[in-house]
Amino acid sequence: MGEIISFYSYKGGVGRSMAVANVATLLAHQGRRVLVVDFDLEAPGLHRYFLDPEPPRKGKPRQKPLSGQRGTIDAFVELASRLSGGENVQDAVTSVLDSDRYGYSVRVRAPTAAVTAKLDFWSAGLFDNDYAKRVHDFPWVRFYEERGEAFTQLAAEWKQRYDYVLLDSRTGISDLGSVSTVILPDKLVLAFTLNQQSLHGVTEFGRQAVELKRGVDPARPLALFPLLSRVEEGEERLRRSWTRDAVNRFEALFEAAYGKRMGDFSAYLDAVRIPHRGYYAYGESIAVEEEKAATLGSLAEGYSRFLDCLQGDALAGWQGRIRNTVRPESDDGALIVSFEHAFSPPVGFASGLVVKVPPRLPPDRSMRLRAATVNMLAWDETLLELEHGVKQALNTIQGTLHVFATLPYPAAAYLGRCLDSMARARPIQIHQLDPGLHRWVPFSGTGLEPRAAKKRCYQFSWKLGGGPDKQDVLLAIEGMTAIADESLRALAFSTKAHIYQLRPLRRLPLLPEEGPQAVAELRAALLHLQERHPASSIHIVTTAPVALVIELGRMLTPTVYSSAIVHQFEPTTARYLPVLDIIQRSVVGARRAT
Repeated sequence: MGEIISFYSYKGGVGRSMAVANVATLLAHQGRRVLVVDFDLEAPGLHRYFLDPEPPRKGKPRQKPLSGQRGTIDAFVELASRLSGGENVQDAVTSVLDSDRYGYSVRVRAPTAAVTAKLDFWSAGLFDNDYAKRVHDFPWVRFYEERGEAFTQLAAEWKQRYDYVLLDSRTGISDLGSVSTVILPDKLVLAFTLNQQSLHGVTEFGRQAVELKRGVDPARPLALFPLLSRVEEGEERLRRSWTRDAVNRFEALFEAAYGKRMGDFSAYLDAVRIPHRGYYAYGESIAVEEEKAATLGSLAEGYSRFLDCLQGDALAGWQGRIRNTVRPESDDGALIVSFEHAFSPPVGFASGLVVKVPPRLPPDRSMRLRAATVNMLAWDETLLELEHGVKQALNTIQGTLHVFATLPYPAAAYLGRCLDSMARARPIQIHQLDPGLHRWVPFSGTGLEPRAAKKRCYQFSWKLGGGPDKQDVLLAIEGMTAIADESLRALAFSTKAHIYQLRPLRRLPLLPEEGPQAVAELRAALLHLQERHPASSIHIVTTAPVALVIELGRMLTPTVYSSAIVHQFEPTTARYLPVLDIIQRSVVGARRAT
């Protein structure tokens, strides 16, 4: 038996229809039978996401409507006509749903799936010259009073035929809105933005909807699911202030609606929210067709998290449903480090125990850190922010420090150096973004040890090259991407270094449980190098997981190495540039730039 979920917003412009399209696409790729129905008859727009029955190329809108295709209002007009003609309710509903006049199938893509998935879609109606008249003239109140059983039968039939029926309800308060938000659905999504009009509107409507549903169908209480949308991540102070207001309003709503508190709304709104991204303000694109759910800070990540919550019977217990292995203790905290793009904290951490580095991401930082000529100013700023962020995390977090990072390799190694020098006695757990599971998983650190019966992850070997008079060591740590022999030999010759390679035994992502074993093998390789070349400086090139490079930084201590230079690949010249000596804390091979 399926379920009917209605999406409501008090005002337009909050991304309600976009949420319907994205959630429907995710469900279709789960293999669910999905029907999407546009109930916003006075301002229809959902069809613009589902015009073309074939998926578009990335970034291209759907452009081919099926001409003459009828939709929601037309189905209800026919249903009313059949009932007025004496047909019984079950036969009338079945005839309408069996007809091929209403709706059509749409193929939807996913960036991680090789094949498309299918969902069914009902537009608001046939957009001919009489569309507005049909919408205006339909007597929703009288139809419900005289034929209320038709809605019950329609809901039952839909739930027999589909796993999920998603209704895009109209904004505001109306008779038609009551049909799609109270009478038909099992769950009601309250989409809102952080302003007084939206917050007051959805919370007041949510209270009324629960009360009305209790009167209409006391055996089937309406479950509410708030969806915070269009969040501007750059205004952190304003966001937190308005989020506190939202927390208070929803706590009061749920207590009034259900007679009990429903958990920590502060944690929920921190973990489950849809960011504002200017790209999706133009046209009607479905984010989850273009973005991976593992892309931090993306709309796809936000919709995926929300769907995990939505697939429970009620909002209560949402933490356990989100596909994330982080289950922190109450005093644990998170250090979020990203110079690539802003992203939300992982699930389960109290908002006061999350430290972001940098607090606000400069728009050009990633480009400056990856410039073909090393930008000293950008790297100096980055080192200061890493140091300050680790200190702030240590002052703020008393329990285990959970580290989540997406950043260039030299910065990752220096983050590890900071963690070792400032927090050696503290419990630390490093997390890695798993490309197969599309979620953060614990990689190494506190509570994680190599398995007793284990397979090796890497092959460690010496490689011919480096020219005469070799003094230093060049360690190449590979991940899924191999490091070209030509690039290695050229770098070894210029640095007068012996070449050593840590190469994976399979070109696949490390499994979640393999992190501790990979760290142990890296430590063993460094011990071997220390024995063979005790006074040498070390040069690092890598394509390994960022979490392993952070662990590398923790191992490269000043008591053993006088210099540890991390290089960065420059694709236009296909060579490695020396960027950062993490022992000396110095930017090498750099120019002064702004």
